Amino acid sequence: MGPVAAVLGLLLVTPAEWARADAEVDRLRAETARLEARVRELEAENARLRSHAGTAAAMESAADRGVTARVDAERAVTSLDVEPTRLELTGGNRSRHWIALHAERDAHATGRAAIQIEASASNGVYRRVEELELSLDGTRLALPVSARTATPILVGPQQQRIGERETVTVAVPVEGVARIGSAREVRGRLGPTGFVLSAEQIAAFAAVARRLAAPEAAGN
Repeated sequence: MGPVAAVLGLLLVTPAEWARADAEVDRLRAETARLEARVRELEAENARLRSHAGTAAAMESAADRGVTARVDAERAVTSLDVEPTRLELTGGNRSRHWIALHAERDAHATGRAAIQIEASASNGVYRRVEELELSLDGTRLALPVSARTATPILVGPQQQRIGERETVTVAVPVEGVARIGSAREVRGRLGPTGFVLSAEQIAAFAAVARRLAAPEAAGN
């Protein structure tokens, strides 16, 4: 097509056709901008997921290292212990509280576990408590209290009693340990005291659950 024919062709395009062409160009530009923005969002999400995966893997590794394994003299029972860590309280008794986990697995792959909650100065508030109530991502799990010990707090030369420390032991089945370890949020209530587990504490339950589920108990 020569220059004259090209000019004649442009002259034959109606204003309405020019408007439609302009609108199509604007639409394509807007679609390109939307796609570019979506690509940026996906790249940011991928970076966040990679960071989260790295953090989760590091937390899992740290939780595994935090589990102490011991085997008895007959190599019949493996004991798994997570050292006490401070509980974040949400209500009720405000003295300092710690939570620990003990589990055992015998040669027949039978497992059992117990949660211990210790209060520095609860003054007997757990004397009549019969169960620990947990909420695992909104699902209730009630665990029975199996034991309670109390130690008086004595001060001064006359050894005046000003209160008592309490340790409450709660029986938890192996599947309960696994459920706690797989939850995203764990809230609890022991008598009047509410608390929430940290991500690290939940990871510790998961680490013990993995050891209990292993073909051979850790430490054998």
